[in-house]
Amino acid sequence: MEGNWGSVVSAGHFSCVIQEGSTAEATTDQLESGLASLHRSHYPAEDTTVSWRIVPQGWMFTEGRQSSSSIVACVTSHETTVDERERYMRDVCDLWRRPPDALTTKSS
Repeated sequence: MEGNWGSVVSAGHFSCVIQEGSTAEATTDQLESGLASLHRSHYPAEDTTVSWRIVPQGWMFTEGRQSSSSIVACVTSHETTVDERERYMRDVCDLWRRPPDALTTKSS
């Protein structure tokens, strides 16, 4: 199979897909810092990296309808339990919902 499938990423890597013109696009530096703090609070031994893909507004869909959502995926260095993943992703969602001016404060 041909194609550019990218490279293998290390543990603590976030892949974020956001929409052009969104609050997330305007606050990537703060979100990246918040994701690093959040990840350290859950997995102190892992460093973090973040990659961003900005999609033109109106190009993302969920259940066949236009979406304003972001997509955040993270790689860890070990298997996780459902409870662990739920706590972790709740913290990511809480970070994403913070008002832009509150993003400079330390995450959970």
